[in-house]
Amino acid sequence: MFSANHLLDCLLEEFPNLKYKKGWKIISYKERDKNVEVEIISNEGIKSIITGRKLVLACGAVETTHLVMKNQNISNALMKSSDVIVMPLFSARRQIKGQALQTLSDLTLTIKNKNLSKKAVVVHLFAKNLIIENL
Repeated sequence: MFSANHLLDCLLEEFPNLKYKKGWKIISYKERDKNVEVEIISNEGIKSIITGRKLVLACGAVETTHLVMKNQNISNALMKSSDVIVMPLFSARRQIKGQALQTLSDLTLTIKNKNLSKKAVVVHLFAKNLIIENL
């Protein structure tokens, strides 16, 4: 299963010049010549400015977009979503140690039949499923 903390630990180990300031949030950033000036604030309300050659924004789709829009003085945007639906995965079988589970279906069956239902019927099948395993 994906873990942002594990990824961060790996990145910090692989890139010794990468700096992570735990408990600080970005307020704004400005690109100046070959550097990026970043205004940050701590959980205690202390503001600071740090400078670096590069800035990696990885705050999630919404907050990263918000920071870039704020930096570029963009006040209006349309945010579209994908058709990918993440759902909890429940299994009646006992999980095998080391078995990878996921919530993205391997096979999706969509039935569009007005005689059956006014709306489309969608069935998601997962690899760790007796139907697929017994095919």
